[in-house]
Amino acid sequence: MTIVPILWYRPNKDKEYFVKIRLTDKKKVKYVNLNISIQKRFWYKDKITNQHPDSKRLNELITQTIQELRSRHENNILTPPTNQPLKSEAQIRKSSKLTFPTNTLGSILQTFIDEFSSNGKIGSSKKHKVILNHLVRAKLDMVGLEEFDSTHINKFRNHLIEQGVQPQGRHTYEKVVRNVSRQHKLD
Repeated sequence: MTIVPILWYRPNKDKEYFVKIRLTDKKKVKYVNLNISIQKRFWYKDKITNQHPDSKRLNELITQTIQELRSRHENNILTPPTNQPLKSEAQIRKSSKLTFPTNTLGSILQTFIDEFSSNGKIGSSKKHKVILNHLVRAKLDMVGLEEFDSTHINKFRNHLIEQGVQPQGRHTYEKVVRNVSRQHKLD
């Protein structure tokens, strides 16, 4: 398997190009979008040049993602994935509506899901359901809003990495969880 960072061939509306990671395994090619876009002049030999103002951080992000993908690939070789759902997944699917104690991450997200569903915002409702399911599997749904801190975010991030969530998805899910906790701490 080869894992190589590339600059996408098609520019976006800002005339910048996305940095992606190309995974090639047995002539099958997949791309992982890192949600990084740069001008073409800042890309040279599979990395962002030092002329880019944020080159160090972005190159570290690229390297970290490549390492995660390599370790995930090595783990899949050693332990082939099973098609059996986890117990918590099965329980989540069986229960039509979970109930949570008040002022917990789970209760607030469930409130958002109900509100989005009633307003016809199906996409937002589905996204928040996915986040809630991940919180339940990571056993963070019962964490109170007052005690929620960066250690919980790190635990959530590690859970998402283990589940194989793409970097842009991880970023979105973490952002939603942070905003939910921050917004209700201000209230």
